[in-house]
Amino acid sequence: FKQYRRLAPDLTVVSTAPPIQGVFDEDGDWVGESRKIDELMHPAYTDFLRRVDKHTKRTVLIRDIQGFDANAGTCLSRPGATLGDCLMGAVESRERSIDVQVRAAEEVGVDVADMSSYFCWDGSCPAVVGDTITHYDGTHMSRQYAPQLAEPLARELGIRGRG
Repeated sequence: FKQYRRLAPDLTVVSTAPPIQGVFDEDGDWVGESRKIDELMHPAYTDFLRRVDKHTKRTVLIRDIQGFDANAGTCLSRPGATLGDCLMGAVESRERSIDVQVRAAEEVGVDVADMSSYFCWDGSCPAVVGDTITHYDGTHMSRQYAPQLAEPLARELGIRGRG
């Protein structure tokens, strides 16, 4: 954090994905059960966010996007598929792990930018918003959708563009 401290940033934006495969515990043992991973990660997130927040005027955690229970491209490319056929659902275990990050941020006093409503609404996650596919696999936003969220994210962060 020495180099980071020297920057003295006005705003630090943090985004991270939960480790879904597993983590090593303090004894060096591999832990792969999701609830145990969440237990181990909470203090790690809290510690990390405290360290970051200590050296910046404002820290914001961008809440990770939902994990989806199907692949948008695979669904949309099926013969005869409709947009209604390709409504996805959020993966509960990933949501729980993302919530661990959010709780850690709230405990530290770090702001959270939650963009999840741009992906899912009322339990349904459409593969397409407007004319753009929102994600290219179960956990990653598409390159085409990302620019469309620049303005809403800037508003969430309280910043404005160059223009």
